[in-house]
Amino acid sequence: MPLRRADDRQYTLANAQTVSSGTALQSVAIPGGEYTLFVEASTLSTISLQMQSPSGSWIEIQMFASAAVRINSGTSLCQIQIDLPAGNVRLFAVNAASATVSGYLVGAG
Repeated sequence: MPLRRADDRQYTLANAQTVSSGTALQSVAIPGGEYTLFVEASTLSTISLQMQSPSGSWIEIQMFASAAVRINSGTSLCQIQIDLPAGNVRLFAVNAASATVSGYLVGAG
């Protein structure tokens, strides 16, 4: 039986931060486990979830047959459940025209 790490903390990835295309938001270190990602943007935006590789490069987290975790958000809240390994994660504004973004990772604890 696989062992899953539980993390009962909440991580703020962005708190009403103004972004434009190509903006990388602050990174946070997580211990890994099951999470729910919440993202909200004030205007239509494409926001991706990225993780830092062992070499230090930032890559988009992929799941669902190698599809990147990208959130196309308008004024509504988007929510995705995801398993993540330990490491540094951040949000990245792939396409945003002066949007205000809030994002959180909440552990399933």
